[in-house]
Amino acid sequence: MKKVLLLSLVFFVLIVPLRAQVSVGQYSFTEDLKHPYTPFKMQGNTGTCWSFATISFWESELIRQGKGSLDLAEMYVVRHAYKEKAANYILRQGSARFTQGGLAHDVIRLIDTYGIVPQGVYDQKGTKDGKYNHTELYNTLKAYVDTVIATQKRGVRVDWRVGVDRLLDRFFGEVPKEFAYQGKSYNAKSFAQYLGLKAEDYVTLTSFSHHPYYRPFILEVPDNWSNGLHYNLPLDELVHVLDYALDHGFTVEWDADTHNNGFSNTLGLAVAPQQDVSKIEKGKKDQFLASAVHAEKEISQTFRQQLFEDYTITDDHLMHITGRAKDQHGNIFYYTKNSSGDGIRPTKGYIYASLPYIRLHTISFMVHKDAMPHLIRAKLNL
Repeated sequence: MKKVLLLSLVFFVLIVPLRAQVSVGQYSFTEDLKHPYTPFKMQGNTGTCWSFATISFWESELIRQGKGSLDLAEMYVVRHAYKEKAANYILRQGSARFTQGGLAHDVIRLIDTYGIVPQGVYDQKGTKDGKYNHTELYNTLKAYVDTVIATQKRGVRVDWRVGVDRLLDRFFGEVPKEFAYQGKSYNAKSFAQYLGLKAEDYVTLTSFSHHPYYRPFILEVPDNWSNGLHYNLPLDELVHVLDYALDHGFTVEWDADTHNNGFSNTLGLAVAPQQDVSKIEKGKKDQFLASAVHAEKEISQTFRQQLFEDYTITDDHLMHITGRAKDQHGNIFYYTKNSSGDGIRPTKGYIYASLPYIRLHTISFMVHKDAMPHLIRAKLNL
């Protein structure tokens, strides 16, 4: 059925004047640069930060390329991810990853495959921002795919692709075949073509010493269910790409470890203090982080690798870096859009992440290839 919608997709971009002063506890941040980004959105009770962060990143890419500010549908991508995860899990007879998680390369690949639609076209049955809850959805899907595997192992064939689609229609709503935008008719694929963003223009970068530098490899983290490639750089060069991108008008998608004692959603702060924060009572961590401008650890490639290999650091959250700031002592911080924030606390859905925190807790960055220094790009044969 053709759906014709009057869509008003002019999505106001929040722009804070340069040199703005922001206080977080004893920290006073001066924002050196901030690139355009679309308004903060909440992922709610879901494990879909990967879609929110990467869609936000691509929305900023549209702005950077002069294509306007749009609100794209995170849940359209998530729906198709569940479909592919279910197929992967069933075909591997349960010996595969089937969770709510994912990575940035999943989003751009899924958009290449299935297209994309505006939020007003597909918003998970009218669910309001921040009210998403995938507990029942995930539990129902997981029970179904496990039942399919058990049934087929008994020799009974199940038309599971139809079954998965029906469940996804139940929880998300049917995928629109057509919709109207600015007086023209589109489907999801033609709308993606109209936007003009291409997966081939983007690359995922990481830094781990158990693989050769300047080569791609499949990073061994649980949410890399689709076996996406990561290009490996020495740590100093990885951070250089981040700064080069920001200095040249680009924003950066960031996959990080945040389940650690230096990250605070409440404060909007991420630091790597020299003091061992793990020994502080959980309820007093934020009080400690806000109490001073903390001296931070020196982060080497060896130290970072050690913590990755003993599971102290793993990927658990994706965010969108849109700018850079300094505290009152000149220490560098990165201004980051965070869909797990609540939009109410002091930094209203954003965090300030210190340079040592970035060096230690980064799993990967996704950037446009043009956001990389020419020498590094050449080393990677990109």
